[in-house]
Amino acid sequence: MDASASVRRIAATGMFDGVHLGHRHLLRVLAAEAEKRGLTPLALTFEEHPLATLRPRCAPAILTSQSLKKELIGKAGIDGCVIMPFGKEDFALTAAQFIEKIRNDYGVDVLLMGFNNHIGSDRRTAAELAAAGLPVVCADEYPGLSVSSSQIREAVGKADFTKVQALSGHRFTVRGTVGGGQHIGRTIGFPTANITPEDTHQLLPPDGVYAVDVHLGAATFRGMANIGMRPTVAGTKRTFEVNIIGFSGDIYGERADIDFISRLRDERRFESLDALAAQLAADRAAALAAE
Repeated sequence: MDASASVRRIAATGMFDGVHLGHRHLLRVLAAEAEKRGLTPLALTFEEHPLATLRPRCAPAILTSQSLKKELIGKAGIDGCVIMPFGKEDFALTAAQFIEKIRNDYGVDVLLMGFNNHIGSDRRTAAELAAAGLPVVCADEYPGLSVSSSQIREAVGKADFTKVQALSGHRFTVRGTVGGGQHIGRTIGFPTANITPEDTHQLLPPDGVYAVDVHLGAATFRGMANIGMRPTVAGTKRTFEVNIIGFSGDIYGERADIDFISRLRDERRFESLDALAAQLAADRAAALAAE
C-alpha cells in the first residue's frame, strides 16, 4: 500500500471477524472521523487470529474468510481494507511502536480504537495513549446490545441463526468452492455440490441438515445443506454438501456463498436410499418454506 505523504490515513485495526454490529459501528465512526479530519479511512485487519500465532491449539475458528470480510467491510462504507501480516516478532511491539509501524508502512496519521480495546505488548488503552500525546482517538461504545465475535461463534455452535443475525446484522455465510463428490445424491434425485470452505479454519454449524440460500454469481437459489459423515452411504469423513433446489448445471470450481437460514434436523442413518430420498423430499419442502 502507498504510504507516501500524499495519501494520509486514519485507521482502525482488528480481526473484524464476522463484521458484526459492533465492528460496523466502529467503521461508521472511522468514516466520520476521516471526513472531519480530511484523511482517508482504512481498516487494518490481520491474516489470522493472534492466537493462531501464539497458541495455535487455542485459536478459534473464523466466522468470515478474508475475501468475504473485505466485502462486508466495504458494504459498511470503508473501501480501504488491508490484510496486515503480523508475525511472532510483532507481538513484542509496544503500543507506541505499533503506531509507528503503521504510520511508516501504511501512512496512518491517526489510529481509531474501540472504547474497550488495548493494543501493544504494554496493553495500552486509547485514553492512555492520547494522554501520552500519541495520535489516537477513542470511539464511543456501540449504542446497543453487547456484541462480540465469540458470542456469534457460540450462536453458530448452537445453530441459532436468528441470534447470529441479531448480533451481526447479516446472515451467517460460508464462502467456498464447489467440488465433486461420489454423485450418490444424483442417483436418488438430489444432486449435491460439495463445498470446500475458502478458509481452512472456517467455523461450520454442528452436523445436521439446514435450509440455506446459495449465491452463485448474481443468482440466488434456495437449498438444503448437509454437514456430517453421511452415515447412510458409509461416509468416512465430514463433508459439507448442498442440494441447490431448481438448479442444474456444471459449477465445479466456482465460488459459492452459503447463507444459513435454519436447522431442519439432525443427521441420521437411514435403512435404504429410498428412505433417505423420502426424507430429503420432506427436507426440501421444509427448506422452501423456511424464512
